[in-house]
Amino acid sequence: MRRMAFTENKTLLVQLNEKTEADVDESILRRYVQAAIIQAVYEVLPDDGSFYGEIPDFQGVYANADTMEDCRIELAEVLEDWLTLRLSWHRPVPVVDGIDLSLNADNPH
Repeated sequence: MRRMAFTENKTLLVQLNEKTEADVDESILRRYVQAAIIQAVYEVLPDDGSFYGEIPDFQGVYANADTMEDCRIELAEVLEDWLTLRLSWHRPVPVVDGIDLSLNADNPH
C-alpha cells in the first residue's frame, strides 16, 4: 500500500514538475517576444496611411495594419509564428535582451 501511495505521489510530482517547466518555457517565450517587440520600428505608409512595422535582425518578420496597436499585435503574432517555425527546424534565432532560445546541448531551453 505504501509503495502505491509513493508511486502516485511521484507521478503527481512529475506532472507538477512538467507543468512548471512548461510554464517557465512559456514565460521565457513571452518575455522574448515582448523584448523583441520593443525593438520594432514602425512607419506610416504615405500611400494609404497604414502602419508598417518590422523588427531589426528578424528577417521576414513584418506587419501592416490600419492602426499602430493592430500593427503591433499582428507583428507579435508573426514573430511567434516565425519563432515556432525556426525553432522546429532547429534554425538559429537572435538573442534578445539576453534571452537565448537556441536549442542545443549547452542551452536546453
